[in-house]
Amino acid sequence: MRFKIDEHLPLEIKDLLAQYRHDPVTVADEGMAGSIDPDVAQVCRKEAHALLTLDLDFSDIRAYPPEDYHGIVVFRPAIQSITTLVRPTTRLLTFAISCVTKGCRTATTLSGLIKKVKLTVNAGPVKLEVEGGRE
Repeated sequence: MRFKIDEHLPLEIKDLLAQYRHDPVTVADEGMAGSIDPDVAQVCRKEAHALLTLDLDFSDIRAYPPEDYHGIVVFRPAIQSITTLVRPTTRLLTFAISCVTKGCRTATTLSGLIKKVKLTVNAGPVKLEVEGGRE
């Protein structure tokens, strides 16, 4: 799966995604640091990347409808540290792998990490759509 990691997330998340054999790229890698949200969203959509971010603006499903994107994950930990961000990313990846293995399509409430997850398994990469990522 292809992920774009927003600029305020630790680089350890990129390493973690690579360990799980995903294709992670950071906003900074692409020279987009400081870009406005709609520009980041448009590039994610165009490049078929799921966005990982701390930016609460992306949880507005009216502005960023999940069906229009390859995934938007908004992390809202009480404390923003490497540990509190890597742990839920690991849980999310484990959940996604489990769903792909079991062939599940939809699940709700993953231990308070996210409100709704929709996983679509097609012939190509897994499409992971997340709504309302707020604890």
